[in-house]
Amino acid sequence: MRPNQKCDCGDCSRCKHRIYMREWYRRPENRDRVKARIAATPKKDAIGAARRWEARNRAKYLAQRKARYALERGKIERRGCEVCGARAEMHHEDYSQPLAVRWFCRSHHKAEHLL
Repeated sequence: MRPNQKCDCGDCSRCKHRIYMREWYRRPENRDRVKARIAATPKKDAIGAARRWEARNRAKYLAQRKARYALERGKIERRGCEVCGARAEMHHEDYSQPLAVRWFCRSHHKAEHLL
């Protein structure tokens, strides 16, 4: 039995469907149809997309890491939201200054990004 397989009785509807699909893919006409559909599907360049994303967001990522590290080490202290005083999260105005953070709650942080 495979790890995600619940039973191997061959009598329940789940087992019958699994057996049916196994046989369906073994038929040459169906196998060829599936292979043709897979071949016609455009391939996405996942590695290239990840690298492009990383290049665009590298400064942001590094600033966030440095700010979190400084927060853990006590170089900056957690404060409440600048607007309402609730539990807050960090907001960077400029990623080239990772320790210059402002503190906003989630709703005011979203509003700040919309401005």
